[in-house]
Amino acid sequence: MSDIGDLIRLAGRRPEPPAFRAARVRAAVEAEWRRTLERRRWMVWRWTFVAAALAVAAYWFHPTARREAPPPPQVATVVRVEGSVRLVSSPSAPRLLTTGDRLVAGAVADTTAGGRAALQLASGVALRIKEGTRIVVEAPSSVRLEHGTIYLDTKSGASASRRIDVRTPQGTVYNLGTRFEVEAGSGAVRIRVRNGQVRVDRAGPEVRVIAAQAVTLLPDRRVEWGTAPPFGKEWSWVEALAPPFVVEGATLESFLDWVSGELGLTWRYADRPAERHGHAVVLHGSIEGLTPQEAIEAVLPTCGMSQRTSRGELIVARAAR
Repeated sequence: MSDIGDLIRLAGRRPEPPAFRAARVRAAVEAEWRRTLERRRWMVWRWTFVAAALAVAAYWFHPTARREAPPPPQVATVVRVEGSVRLVSSPSAPRLLTTGDRLVAGAVADTTAGGRAALQLASGVALRIKEGTRIVVEAPSSVRLEHGTIYLDTKSGASASRRIDVRTPQGTVYNLGTRFEVEAGSGAVRIRVRNGQVRVDRAGPEVRVIAAQAVTLLPDRRVEWGTAPPFGKEWSWVEALAPPFVVEGATLESFLDWVSGELGLTWRYADRPAERHGHAVVLHGSIEGLTPQEAIEAVLPTCGMSQRTSRGELIVARAAR
């Protein structure tokens, strides 16, 4: 090793290369270095892309890896059907609705063939559809009335009212704890309130309708007011679609609550003896197929009771012996 060192020292300092040659060498080395980096980057990106493509392919083509889209939420159940009621939003073809059918969001029910139906919305609101109606159930608490007549009971035996909005050509109707009817046709919308009140959001001033009032909303923004007694023959179509009441094991007073609500009446005992007797009565049997009026006429005599109506009030008394 010492001989080699001596030779190097004897050779002396080598001359410096010209500056332009050193610059060219540095430039060539730097260019090759950059090309090497770019090739490595391209290889990394290419294999990353291939891995991602393989992962996507495995997801879509593996039968157990892909999740199916969730079905639309159910928004209503058909409680009662009379005549021909069509579900025209069926994915395949229009079909007839039957009791027990469950409807999903966006379901379109059509009773223009002469039928009528009662639905229970998932929110708890009872909805009844008159013949000649087309309605869209958009959500558990929202429906759109295209034409025809519907009735809504937002209590349905509950202690607190449920929310519902009805979209019509003349504005949106919101309930404020009520039973009410909405009719849409010929450009106008008519609302009758049985109890509670509703408000209507539309172009112009807000409209509020209270119990026993009727209002007609006209296309030119005019509003016509009238009266709407909560009982009488005009409500007969609603009473005919009343949900079934289970008599067996029910108290007389729960039955009277149901009947009075369906007939648009309030009720009371005639006197204390009638009240003491009524508190103790438990019902048995069935009223299937009877309207609320027919039911009360059939049930009370079996309990030793009688009834009469006066000025919107149902008065229950002990039957004469």
